[in-house]
Amino acid sequence: MGELLAGGTGVPFTAAAVAAAGFLVLAAVDIRTGLIHGKVVVGLGALVVGALGHDGVSATQVITAALAAATAFGFYLTGWFAGGFGGGDVKAAPLLALPFGASSLALGLGVVLLALGAHLLLTYTIRPHRDDALPHAPAMAIAAAVGAAALLAGTG
Repeated sequence: MGELLAGGTGVPFTAAAVAAAGFLVLAAVDIRTGLIHGKVVVGLGALVVGALGHDGVSATQVITAALAAATAFGFYLTGWFAGGFGGGDVKAAPLLALPFGASSLALGLGVVLLALGAHLLLTYTIRPHRDDALPHAPAMAIAAAVGAAALLAGTG
């Protein structure tokens, strides 16, 4: 964690892996129960922030990660007010953007857009004539896995 304060230039591999694994768990719970529980999101958030410290991210990376997370939160909160997202989706969205935003703002927001696109694609191919949407966490898990793969490939 000292590297975080000392201005390290780490690539957030660990944080991305933790987020991807965590979103797989959230997806399984969301599919089974239709809910993303706040306590699980808080726990995952603590793990992701700890992993960012382990990765030795710089102060600038922390700022871009926070900006990506805040933007994702604002977007999902707006969607919640419009009736498009549940509260769990709003709570989880910043955690989707956070580790990838530490790599670049574009990747952080790109992963969020990928989750939205994957959700729309899954919803309209699996349930084309129904008004109820699929749980959103599986699309977030897909996006987190793609984001982690992008970091590993060096494109983040």
